[in-house]
Amino acid sequence: FNSGEARGVTDNPRWPDDVGIPSDLPIQVSGFDMKRLWLSYDGATDVLYVGIEMEDNVEPPLSGQTRVLAGDADNDGDPSAGTRGRWVTQDVWKYIETSPGEYNWVLVTETVLKPIQDYADFDFAEYIGLVLDVNDDGITDYYIGVPEYWDASYFGVYALDPNPFGISIPFNELAGNLAPFVTSFMNPLQQDLFVSPTCAVNNGVKQTLPVDATKPDVEFTVSNFSALFQGYPVSFGAVAGSSDDYEIAEDALFGSPPPGGNGRTIGFWKNNCRKARKRPSSETPLKGMQLAPADLVLLLRSVGTFYRPEVFGEFAASAGLSDKEVLARAQKILAVRSPQATTNIERQAYAQLLGAELNYISVIFSTNDRIQEALLLAYAEDLLTGNTGYIPGTPDYEAETERVKDILDRWNNQGD
Repeated sequence: FNSGEARGVTDNPRWPDDVGIPSDLPIQVSGFDMKRLWLSYDGATDVLYVGIEMEDNVEPPLSGQTRVLAGDADNDGDPSAGTRGRWVTQDVWKYIETSPGEYNWVLVTETVLKPIQDYADFDFAEYIGLVLDVNDDGITDYYIGVPEYWDASYFGVYALDPNPFGISIPFNELAGNLAPFVTSFMNPLQQDLFVSPTCAVNNGVKQTLPVDATKPDVEFTVSNFSALFQGYPVSFGAVAGSSDDYEIAEDALFGSPPPGGNGRTIGFWKNNCRKARKRPSSETPLKGMQLAPADLVLLLRSVGTFYRPEVFGEFAASAGLSDKEVLARAQKILAVRSPQATTNIERQAYAQLLGAELNYISVIFSTNDRIQEALLLAYAEDLLTGNTGYIPGTPDYEAETERVKDILDRWNNQGD
């Protein structure tokens, strides 16, 4: 964005409960639910201003503020300790007096409260921060914030491993457990990181997180911001969550979904590929399209580097196909005419898999478990390339291919 221009990225409105909460927990919203990411860049001073606005609180009588406090997992108004959780009935051995003067071990049934894990200063499994793709390759390069398994005193700039599981994780899929991605603490850059007084850290010194209604959000500034990139467009996102909070889901904020519907079907992608072939470099949608041709080509290029090159690797820029050729080949696969398939079930599976990977990279899936989603798609690629225990051409392989195809079909149609 331009110097002085403020940008707000709103959380996905298609998921009003996008930070899923188990039904047996007595809370309706968590302190990992972000509402909006605010950004503003001052080119004269080379300072990036960041604000992570937390979600509106639907339980104000309980915690006393109109927005949830950042990091307050159980939304009790105190982000440093959990007081709300599950009531659990359990049998425990207790050494008690069973008759006057006589003590014995007795199995007793009791109901106890197991609070939601809520750690002070984003300690242990909690994290929140900004993610950046600074070279326009669709892969996350830096994380600025509190890393998972550290506390707020480690608020800083981190490089990220772009390929932590042998699978290329697209920029807008960085959610779930953050720890495997963090590779190095950028100490020189950290010295140039200055956090506003309303955040957990000021100049790298650990402080108390906001604990009242006047300071619920995370705000900070990054000095010498241009040191992080060399002239490429920069993509931004925000992540927040914890891997130890009674299965409360994580949040990731990268923009808005397409208008209407819960998913993008293979028909959606096929139609857009067909129309985009007229002007593949256009940065605005053509008539009858829901996204710009250039954006669609970029998504397909990212699919080409997702996992196994023998599946969709021809879409990668390194394969040498023109944008128009990439769109034409994608259209053919989505039309259930994949040249790699030998059976109708395989052709359907390739079509659903391509649609699913396009949905995955453009953040349409809604399970909030991005690692699980990546592993599912990787399994589908393994299956179609004979890299599982299923042997192509056998009845078991056909049945498993149809099962995976049906899962991807449902996911593409319903975001389910």
